[in-house]
Amino acid sequence: MSRRSFWHVTVREATAHAVILAAVLWIGAALLIVSGRDGRDAFGNLKGADFVHFYTLGRLALERRADLLFDGPRQHEAQVAYVPASEPDGFVPVYPPHAALWFAPFATLGYVPAAFAWAIVTALAYAFAVGVAWRAGGAREWGGPLVVAAAAAFPPFWNLVLHGQTTAIPLIAFAGGYLALARDQRVLAGAVLALASVKPQLGVVLAVVVLATGDWRLMLGAAVSLAIQAAAVGLWFGQETLWRYVDVVRQIGDVRDLLEPKPYQLHSIRTLADLMPQPWSTLFWYGALAAIALLVIRIWRSHAPLPVRFGALVIATLLASPHLTVYDVTLAAPALLWLAPVSVAAIYLLYVTTLVPTALFLPIQISVLVLLAIFLTATRVGRAPTDRPQTP
Repeated sequence: MSRRSFWHVTVREATAHAVILAAVLWIGAALLIVSGRDGRDAFGNLKGADFVHFYTLGRLALERRADLLFDGPRQHEAQVAYVPASEPDGFVPVYPPHAALWFAPFATLGYVPAAFAWAIVTALAYAFAVGVAWRAGGAREWGGPLVVAAAAAFPPFWNLVLHGQTTAIPLIAFAGGYLALARDQRVLAGAVLALASVKPQLGVVLAVVVLATGDWRLMLGAAVSLAIQAAAVGLWFGQETLWRYVDVVRQIGDVRDLLEPKPYQLHSIRTLADLMPQPWSTLFWYGALAAIALLVIRIWRSHAPLPVRFGALVIATLLASPHLTVYDVTLAAPALLWLAPVSVAAIYLLYVTTLVPTALFLPIQISVLVLLAIFLTATRVGRAPTDRPQTP
């Protein structure tokens, strides 16, 4: 294959590739879901995987058991009582208490129906985010069939559904926040973006950008949203629950190894820092965070189109997250559409390196370098003297 034929894949070829990959992934997912017995798949993993943790939090919310929200051993006992097949699966209770309120409605169902319902919600949230980003304009030349097939084939999305994780909520937060910003409803945008606080590590870059640019309307919306979420926790569980969560955040560094049992599934700059000995690891980590923050602030202040600025913000959020597992990289899908047209090579490499993590074979996760290249390309667009056209 010539160099040109690889780098310049036609829309029809790209659609065919995406359809094939999507079919393979989702047939494999279906086999995993239906195979096995006693609530576990053919590989011995609990069906629904991490969702049992959120199901347990939802049940605790229904029972108002605030005393178990951050008590790992006792929470595990409750988890096994709710879902006996989950006895071998333990989780570190570090999620903010309002996460339990998100899952209380699902906990009114049995575990399997609840897991299925959450999978549907996750797929709908993903479709919403991808649709919002595609309609932004830059990726319309790719065509609907290609976008649908490529979105369905994105390996992090496949992982997200199988793991039953909470990334659907940040997907809604970022896509909804973009819609509000596009309509210059900045207070509403801040309120919606603050919903991503269910995964606090995904809000660090956004907070830095808002504070550095002095966007008081975004600040106000975010503050009101966070206050409402905190008030809901206080009313339902009691104010002491919020202070207990503050203690959990302070001690989170002590349980990092338990939170990241599979380093090859991590995809942020932190993975590069971990390759270095101390004190260089810490110096690189904080230096990289500062550089990413400065670049994203610069592009946010530029005259680049909103899709470019917002896509760069989302990619920076992924890179700067201290804990970014493969299913959270699902957020890159709408970001790629906001930043379109993106290099075909970058898209292919991101698919490959999230489908088969290179850290299993190499000392580095190549997906991090791909995300970094996409981010740096976006910042160069932001420094351009003229805006990129909104349509091809």
